Amino acid sequence: MEPELTVRNLLFVLAASLLAACADPVEDAKDAVKARATNPRGIEYRNSQVFRQDVVCGEYRVDERWGEGPGFQPFIVRDKVAYLNPSEIDVAIFCSDDPASAIKSKLGIGPVSKQNANLVKIYADLSSLAAALEAYRADYNDYPSVITSKGLQALTKPRRGSPDPENTYLAEIPVDPWGEDYIYRTPRMLHGEKGWYELFTLGKDGKEGGTGEDADIGRQHLEYLEHVGDL
Repeated sequence: MEPELTVRNLLFVLAASLLAACADPVEDAKDAVKARATNPRGIEYRNSQVFRQDVVCGEYRVDERWGEGPGFQPFIVRDKVAYLNPSEIDVAIFCSDDPASAIKSKLGIGPVSKQNANLVKIYADLSSLAAALEAYRADYNDYPSVITSKGLQALTKPRRGSPDPENTYLAEIPVDPWGEDYIYRTPRMLHGEKGWYELFTLGKDGKEGGTGEDADIGRQHLEYLEHVGDL
């Protein structure tokens, strides 16, 4: 029985490998776009290409019910999720064979590499802060308020309902590579919209704008830096 089972297992593994090899990321991406399109029966595609980390970019068009639609529009499919209204920056970075150069060109951030110790620290700090803020929101159904809880310092308090004073969202709040606090703003200071926040560093010069070490880097840039995958 054992030899038979071994052969059967080998055949199963071979069949699974062949199916995986036959998978077409472009066709899978088209299916993802079709699932989100308003009129999938009349959908068309063009210029579909596969980029880094199996990101698929291209253009799609749907016919409106009472006439022609707006024409071909860009799409991006990442991790099997279709984005039908990507920004110009999204397209420039995700639909590039050299996303690190695109990040430098479009956002002034870089060089994006493990050798850039300051960028590595900023990426790690913003990632840990963002994760802690999401954990806080899961407990309190909102992000910390700058006014009532001194912003990010709320993350160093014990988690809600925990009797252990060491069970905090973060042990300490990091500062940027130049010793400055990361800037955290809540909706109450901005647009009055609940469930949203800004988190960023102004870079070495401490001023808005700039490139290289002076570049402003925020949590909205994390997905671009993750896409490069060298940090």
